Amino acid sequence: MRYESIRSLRGIAAALVVIYHACEYVRLHSSPASDLSFAFGAIGVDLFFVISGFVMMTAINPKNANSTGPQDAFYFFLKRLARIVPMYWLSTIFLYTIYLTFKSKFQNLIITPDKFIDSILFIPVISSSGNLSPVVNQGWTLHHELFFYLMVSTLIAINASRRAATLLPIALIFIYITITLSGASDNFIVMGSGMNFEFGMGCLLSIVSSRKLSLRQHIILGLAATAAVSAALLIDYSSYRTLARSLSWGAASVLVAWLAIINDKWFKGPVAALSGLLGDASYSIYLFHGISFSAGALILKKIEPQCSNASSIVYLTVFSFIGGYFVYRLIEKPCLHWLTKKINNLKYLNRLPYPRPK
Repeated sequence: MRYESIRSLRGIAAALVVIYHACEYVRLHSSPASDLSFAFGAIGVDLFFVISGFVMMTAINPKNANSTGPQDAFYFFLKRLARIVPMYWLSTIFLYTIYLTFKSKFQNLIITPDKFIDSILFIPVISSSGNLSPVVNQGWTLHHELFFYLMVSTLIAINASRRAATLLPIALIFIYITITLSGASDNFIVMGSGMNFEFGMGCLLSIVSSRKLSLRQHIILGLAATAAVSAALLIDYSSYRTLARSLSWGAASVLVAWLAIINDKWFKGPVAALSGLLGDASYSIYLFHGISFSAGALILKKIEPQCSNASSIVYLTVFSFIGGYFVYRLIEKPCLHWLTKKINNLKYLNRLPYPRPK
């Protein structure tokens, strides 16, 4: 089933993250330093995680896909890799190439060959603050995505997809408690992160969102979502990747997503269409918006050197949307289509009775 609400939510999540980072970029590169900030925009990542959990569980729901077992788990994981890895590699290689070419321009950035290789291989690169910090900084979220995909693939392999929406959150809780109690959180920075619960919340959302709500329940959910978002606005979790963030920003994301999904039919019109387009291109926008900021800033410096901080934020945000959308249409979409077709053909051939065609 295609959810227009999910497309729009992805677009909103991407916009939140881009605006947040645009404010930070202008603050770091303006003189005097800009006092404009939008730390709450980081909640876009939490919304992405919830959406990912929902989409994965919906995809392996018996109503939508009745295949289970090791082979289907392998192809499921392969398709997920095709979805995220090529574009991540492209953004990483592109940024590293620019860094090597214009090294003197990157005064506040150091990318060693080891960091580049580790980023390509999804080996965690830990910053001095204790957070994941690959070459493309926002790539830290993809480590969590891969961990989640591995867990879902495991459930498919053991024929547990019917119960995955409840089993996976329980497994995440067990892993988190085990790693935390053992004191090994630093050694298992991805597996032991409290933010993984947001995937679990998305899994559970795939169950509850299929149930029809009465008008009274709709109102209660709307009020709860409003209250959760209001409470989330009071605390800045943008620099933290903890369980507390999941319980605040993650919970708010779940309630907003739930409200949107059960009212999917209302996502029509120009606003929904625009957010849907951003949602389609959200991955390319997310990966390349840092590069877009640098390119956009160079252009802006040429055409409007005295541009205000607020105008610069708007300009860089729009420039990132446009740049990310072109990357999506010209590279991501055709690349994903080609890879998916190859994987589907391979899956079909492997299920043919012997002898197989040459």
